[in-house]
Amino acid sequence: MRPLTTVLAALFLTLLTVPAVRAQDCACPMPEDTVGVVWRGDRALTLREIVERVAPVLWFSPDEPLVRRGIPVPTVHPCDRPAAGPVVYYQVASLFHRGDALPEPLEGVADFTDRVRTLRLRFFFYYPEDHGMHGHRHDVEGCELELDFERGPGACRIVRLERVIAFAHGAPEYSNRLRVTEDTRLPITLLVEEGKHASCTDRNADGSYTPSYDVNQQVRDAWGVRDIFGSGYMLGAAYSSKMTKPRRLQERVLPPVVTESSGCRMLVDPSIVESEPALGRYELRAGDSLDVCAGLGTPAESTFFARGMMIANGFGVSGRVEQYEYDFEPHVSRAERIAALFTSVNLVLDEGRLHVSLTGHGRDLGEGWLVPRVGFAPHYASVDLVFTPTAVVWASPYVLGGWEYHRDEPGGGHRRNEFASEVGMKFRIALPPGKLRWPFLGQRFGGLRFGLRTNGFEKLRDQRFVIAIGGGKF
Repeated sequence: MRPLTTVLAALFLTLLTVPAVRAQDCACPMPEDTVGVVWRGDRALTLREIVERVAPVLWFSPDEPLVRRGIPVPTVHPCDRPAAGPVVYYQVASLFHRGDALPEPLEGVADFTDRVRTLRLRFFFYYPEDHGMHGHRHDVEGCELELDFERGPGACRIVRLERVIAFAHGAPEYSNRLRVTEDTRLPITLLVEEGKHASCTDRNADGSYTPSYDVNQQVRDAWGVRDIFGSGYMLGAAYSSKMTKPRRLQERVLPPVVTESSGCRMLVDPSIVESEPALGRYELRAGDSLDVCAGLGTPAESTFFARGMMIANGFGVSGRVEQYEYDFEPHVSRAERIAALFTSVNLVLDEGRLHVSLTGHGRDLGEGWLVPRVGFAPHYASVDLVFTPTAVVWASPYVLGGWEYHRDEPGGGHRRNEFASEVGMKFRIALPPGKLRWPFLGQRFGGLRFGLRTNGFEKLRDQRFVIAIGGGKF
C-alpha cells in the first residue's frame, strides 16, 4: 500500500501546483444551451467590451490585389486619423432596451448589457480600391451581428450571438446569412472576396465556402464568395464552387487580443484567437463620427462611391441608432406598412390586355420561395401563389396557381371566375443607382417574365402567352 499512497500523494500535490483552467474560474456556470455563447460573467459589459469579444476574423484571397501591394486591409478611412495598420469600424444599428432609452454616446453606458436585451451591431471594412469589373475607388463592405444579452442564475450575464449577416455589394438581397449553430467556431470568420471585397460567413473557419453550411438562410439567393467576380465572369449567375479560391492561413487578419480581468473568459476557439496572423491584428474604432471629406478625391468619387456606400450601409454620421422598448413593435406609418407589403410591381400583358400585378414578401421554403401575387385592372382581378427557386438570381423558372376573374366587355360579356395556372421564366438584372432605376420605380432589380397561362383545373383551356415587365424581387 505504501507505493500506492506515495503515488496518490504526489498526484495530489501536482494538482495543487497546476493553475486552474480559466473556464472554471468563472463564478457563473455554463448554460445548458451553449449555442452562440461568446461570453459569460458576473458583471455588466460596456459596448466596447462587447465589440472586442465578438469582432470577426477576416480571411482574404491569396491573390487579393491590395494585399499583394502591401496595403493594410481593411484600411483606415481617409477622413479618419492615420493608423499604423488595419482598421475595422463598428457601429450600433439598433437595440431593444429593457426600460428607458440609453443616452448617447452609447460607449459611455457602463451597464450596457443590463439595460439592453437585443443588439444589432455592425462592423465596417473600408478598402481604398475595388478591383476588376466596374472597379472604383472607395469600397465599403461590412457585416451585422445579432446579439442577445441574457440573465443567468444569480448575478450572471450571458452574451449570445444569434445570427451573422455578411454584406455583399450593398444589396441586402445578396447578403450571406448564417444562423449560429452548435458547431459554429467563434469568433466568426468572414471570407473576403478577391478584389471586390464582399464578405461571406465561414461557419467552421476552414477557409472554404460551402453553400447551405456556411450560409444556412436564403441559401439560393446568397452571394457566397466569388473571387472571379473581378475578372468579369458573372452575368448574375447562381453561385458555383469554381468561383472561390482556397484560403491560406497567412492571409488572415485577426481582431485585437482580449484579456479577461474578471476570471470569466470568452467561449471561443483558442486556435483562432491565439494564433499569429501574418497580416496582423486590426484596430477597432467607432465609426459613428465619420463623414465624407476632401481626402476622398473628386466630388463624383466622394459622392457616388464614398457617401453613397456609407449611407447604404448605415456607416458614419448618417447611421442613426434605432432604440426600441423590448417586446414593443416599432412605430411604422400606415403608408409605410402598405408599401412594405410588396416587393415588386409589374405591368402585365395578358391576351392583349394590360393589368398591374403586385408581389408580396415570400416565404423561404429552403428549396425555393412561395410568394403571393395579386393582379388588378378594370374588369380584372387575380390572386396567385408563385413558387420560384430564387428571388434575385438572373434567370429562374416559376410555376403558379390561383384564382382569376375576368370580364371580357365592360357592362357584360363573357366572364371567367375560375382556377388559373401559369409556368414560365423570369429574367432579372441588378440595376445601378441612378436613372436606370427610374423606369422600374426605383427598385434595385428589374426584369422580364415570360409565361404560359391557362384556365381550368380538370381541363385546361384558354391557353395564352403572358409577358410582364417590372422592378423588384421575385
